[in-house]
Amino acid sequence: MENKIVRAARARSRLNQIEYVKSLSPNVARDDASLAAMLLQTERLADALAEGEFRDMGLNKKAGEEALARLIHDLLKPK
Repeated sequence: MENKIVRAARARSRLNQIEYVKSLSPNVARDDASLAAMLLQTERLADALAEGEFRDMGLNKKAGEEALARLIHDLLKPK
């Protein structure tokens, strides 16, 4: 079981990330919940690429890299 303090700190950190993204693109076309979902997807995919999970599955990492690039691009898409 995770520590409540760690969970709260992680939540604050993620909310700070959302605010940072919004500061980069004040007209971002996403609400906070959608931004959180995109940031979580970005984080997990980046981890998978960094840890060689595509290689472990015998797959070309290019598809993962392209998906990550799309997520990052879409994250800042204006309204």
